[in-house]
Amino acid sequence: MFRVFALILGLALVSCTTHDSRPAPAPSTLPDFPLEVYLKAAPGSVYQVDGSASYADILVRRGGKLAHFGHDHVISARNIYGYLMIADEHPRGSRADLRLELKALIVDDPLTRKRFGLDTEPSQNDIKGTSENMHGKVLESGNWPQTHLQIVITGGAMDALEGQLTITLHGQELGLPVVIHVDEFTPDRLTASGSFSLMQSAFGIKPFSVMGGGLYVEDTVEVSYRLMARRLLPPAEKQN
Repeated sequence: MFRVFALILGLALVSCTTHDSRPAPAPSTLPDFPLEVYLKAAPGSVYQVDGSASYADILVRRGGKLAHFGHDHVISARNIYGYLMIADEHPRGSRADLRLELKALIVDDPLTRKRFGLDTEPSQNDIKGTSENMHGKVLESGNWPQTHLQIVITGGAMDALEGQLTITLHGQELGLPVVIHVDEFTPDRLTASGSFSLMQSAFGIKPFSVMGGGLYVEDTVEVSYRLMARRLLPPAEKQN
């Protein structure tokens, strides 16, 4: 039952022959990724995020009297780095750590916009301008190029694990409760999904606005994710 928690990061099934049994170093810009926690974990209890098959989407809504002149946007995170560790015989105390490169965020991918059912079509100039404003005036990703997310499971059942999420973003740290939905579990395959809302201002971020405040970005954004991971096998279990 405790292994269900591993679904918090999901898994793309990949041959063990191409998968190193030791966690790889984290991106180094944001310090103190707790890699030692995973290096010292019990054999077989660590899962590595498959960054190519995991994503998080951030839905950003427009507001103001002139909102009809603007667009809602969806910002997508790909290539997620991270690990999870399963606590012995119970989900409580299991944890995950994720890291995202903010400069790699994708603005308004057409297929993602279609999936969200957004009702306008921003031009390429609109998308370029949104990306420049996001990195320069909002996230200031030149100063804070990464974000770190840590999840500690506190309870719950297979279909709704309860956890505490701590986000480090824009030089600020924020904690909030989350519920993680288990989608699939096999000994090697782990998948999970969920959603939560947060306020940009909680991180000291001032939502973007123009036209004297007649058109602005709503402070609250909606985050949804689907995460996949694969188990790091102990050396004795690796196939030749």
